[in-house]
Amino acid sequence: MGSKNLALLYRPKSLDDFLGQEHLLAPGAPLRRLIEKDALQHSFFWGPPGTGKTTLARIVADLSGRPFFELNATTLKVEEIRKIFREYAQALQKPLLFIDEVHRLSRSQQ
Repeated sequence: MGSKNLALLYRPKSLDDFLGQEHLLAPGAPLRRLIEKDALQHSFFWGPPGTGKTTLARIVADLSGRPFFELNATTLKVEEIRKIFREYAQALQKPLLFIDEVHRLSRSQQ
């Protein structure tokens, strides 16, 4: 199987494979409808580690066809975000930025 992490190898790849949060992600549920219409606006996914926040963000990016950038607030430099914004300033398809540990940023950075 190579050197891939088992958690990454078996990570859900679709909303139907995602377990939990049925009240939000079941067919016809509010969050699922927004995701499927590509109408999800700026969002915060909150929960303890291992509950699927990153997985859900990856699924949203895949379904929308958007470029996906996974960043971590503990090592994030604002210049990284500015670079992404500059790169996609004229693009028709805007990227999806997922910032893990966002609570570690100052209010002004958030």
